Amino acid sequence: MYNFEPFSSLRKKFNAAGQLLGLFDKDGARAMPTILLRSSSEIASPSSDDLANTVDTFMLSTAPYTRYRSDGSALVTVGSDITSTTLGSMLTALGYSATYDAADIERLAGVSNAVALASATTYPRALIAWQSSGQVTLTCSATTFISLTYADNGGKVQVGHASNVHGITSASVGRYVMVTWSGGTGVNGLQKILTVDDTTHITLDLTYAAGLGTPTVYNTGNPIVIASGTIEGGLIGANGQLQPEFSCSQTNSAGSKSYNLYIGSTVTNNVRSGGTSISDGTATTSDWNLVRSRIYNNGSQSAQRGSRLIGSSTMKTSTIDTSVTFTWALEVQIPAADAFISLESGTITVVPRA
Repeated sequence: MYNFEPFSSLRKKFNAAGQLLGLFDKDGARAMPTILLRSSSEIASPSSDDLANTVDTFMLSTAPYTRYRSDGSALVTVGSDITSTTLGSMLTALGYSATYDAADIERLAGVSNAVALASATTYPRALIAWQSSGQVTLTCSATTFISLTYADNGGKVQVGHASNVHGITSASVGRYVMVTWSGGTGVNGLQKILTVDDTTHITLDLTYAAGLGTPTVYNTGNPIVIASGTIEGGLIGANGQLQPEFSCSQTNSAGSKSYNLYIGSTVTNNVRSGGTSISDGTATTSDWNLVRSRIYNNGSQSAQRGSRLIGSSTMKTSTIDTSVTFTWALEVQIPAADAFISLESGTITVVPRA
């Protein structure tokens, strides 16, 4: 049996492979059921943790998004009552009348949009379209760290310049910097700092190879995408919702740290945080930000409304066509060398509704 807890007290638990195992309370007990995404191979050959989990629903991470439950020895397909149960049949099973008007549904379900609910035929569960697999902490170099070259340092890539300083200290070892390459085979992306060798060179957790090209390490003037993904076209539906939420920590230091949450090309949440004080007064080295939006389709997949848009609680409109596959991205900007922004956790939830 699981215990229902306030959402603020729930904890995510992951296995060694980075898979979400479920939601747990502060004492480590399973708190409430959820949907866990798995690949086809993970469904066919489930882990021992998944086989032991008889509470949560497992969902295939690609179309047709089939649901499964564990019977203790295998993951078996869930019946049609999970994916296409009508509100009427559920209430009938509980002994209520089979016919309901808007007032009945509003009274029983506690919702205000009763007319829309009364006309709907199916009520699919919310699903997690993306979730972070662990903490990612970004830092950046000073604007003086330019005109770089790279060299072999024990089989790893060392980037630097004879005299241009990077402004990064040993405190940033283990953090990531954004590195781009030009004129070679190097692949742009986040790279972990292995060592700070001196004031003008750092070594990355990147295997050395000839012909990578000319490196650039993003500095304080560059926005960096810390998380991104795509949402399949039509998944949300004409009346569904998209619910992104990210928890981030940051250096408790002067300078404005910025967070831009893009849905398609639209900035749906814009946060600026000075981070020069701690709101709860505790002796910590970082401040916290919650980056969150709610995007609603109101009968159309190309005319959305949303909350907390552009740093405001006022409802705003946008024109994101969710009938076709679209992208999302969390972009951050760090104001000073060796400062950091850390993505502690993130979830993109889709509430589909025809």
